[in-house]
Amino acid sequence: MEPNFDLTPQSIWNYFQNIASDPRHPARVLTLANIDLQGQPQARSVILREADPWLLSIYTDSRSPKVSELANDPNAQLLFWDQQQRWQLRCSASAQLVTDESTLAELWLKIESSASAQDYLGAQPPGELLQTGLDSRTEPALAILRFHVTEIDWLALDRAGHKRKRLTPDGVQALVP
Repeated sequence: MEPNFDLTPQSIWNYFQNIASDPRHPARVLTLANIDLQGQPQARSVILREADPWLLSIYTDSRSPKVSELANDPNAQLLFWDQQQRWQLRCSASAQLVTDESTLAELWLKIESSASAQDYLGAQPPGELLQTGLDSRTEPALAILRFHVTEIDWLALDRAGHKRKRLTPDGVQALVP
């Protein structure tokens, strides 16, 4: 996108949809930050899988610590860095775990033959001490985390002058970079 890109809510959601649909997009791997069960900050890399206006989704192992952490405190930040555009986007959001079994079953049918399917069939939950000789799961430990975005802080770095804006469902405001 050109440096004089006109940032609108529609243009930013088109951008997020492009990220989610393109496995090679430079901003597809983003940082999820939240608070753990002991009140400590946590940050980890995740992959954007779905994007709709004011709603971003990732897939994860349902046994991952982030699932219980976000159930306890759904406040989160999603941080995107697009090196090509030189954009940083910080999305403030509230997380929701998708529990609808038909939605999860439908998703599993789409990904069960992909390389990433193994991510959800591990014998042990993520982060546990590794034990050898355990059989893989036959049922996937698949979860969808949906993030209801309340605000986006967009920063475009440019030698000719940085630009910064805040997007909310109510509109766009220019900020001091």
